[in-house]
Amino acid sequence: MNSIWLLSGLLLLGAAHVSAQDADESLNFEVASVKMAPASVVERPGSGYCQNGPGPGTADPGLLTCTGAPLKLLIFFAYSVQPYQVAGPDWIGSTYYDIVAKVPRGATREQMKLMLRNLLKERFHLELSREKRERSTYTLSIAKGGPKIRNSSPDDASRPPAEAEKNGFPPFPPGGQLFMKVKDGKFMVRARNQPLSKLVQILGVRLGSTVVDETGLAGNFDYSLTYAIDDVGGSEDGETGNRADVPGLFAALADQLGLRLKIMKAPIEVLVVTHGDKTPVEN
Repeated sequence: MNSIWLLSGLLLLGAAHVSAQDADESLNFEVASVKMAPASVVERPGSGYCQNGPGPGTADPGLLTCTGAPLKLLIFFAYSVQPYQVAGPDWIGSTYYDIVAKVPRGATREQMKLMLRNLLKERFHLELSREKRERSTYTLSIAKGGPKIRNSSPDDASRPPAEAEKNGFPPFPPGGQLFMKVKDGKFMVRARNQPLSKLVQILGVRLGSTVVDETGLAGNFDYSLTYAIDDVGGSEDGETGNRADVPGLFAALADQLGLRLKIMKAPIEVLVVTHGDKTPVEN
């Protein structure tokens, strides 16, 4: 299945640290439905998501809707961490739930996340601990030969590059945007007028670890990146790839963007599920 994602304020952009603020137990959704996801979701794992709209902080905060979401996804959304910062029993990533919750008028996005924490505690009896664990982390730097991404120009902020049109990407809106797409075993990113920090966030999710930007590149950029979705490993010199037609992630970054990933070990803070009910409390 071919899919396009628009990088905005969704799950991908959760901060890479654990918030020290505990949930205020007085903050709750007006009403919330929590139930096991239907069998059709179980048959296509990895399709879960959470969204809300129009959005907290507006006159109409609307609903928080999580569809086909495993508990692991709900935790990293509620606590503003990345997926690799959540650990626990296998079922937290393989049992799926649907949640629909009404956000009170005037609530902020952070308050909504605190409400979700309370909901997880109430319905799943969730208990967490915080630990430091050594994990593989990465640094992103400039490869030999220099960077190949270019600074954005206001003159072409709304014009998609030719390869974007060929692969079915929509035109960039005024001001630019970042799109991601999976097609024919390839993961593709197309960016117009975007800071490098967004690419760093994407790499962190794809690699399942922290990525630190050491490029020193400032401003907004236009770039295209395509790599084999089943090849995110590799060596620091870019020698990788198990497909002749599409490079792996390390090689693609070096060849297409002039950037280099380096692997290192470092302790990161992890949320560990010490208790949770696989079957949530009924509505």
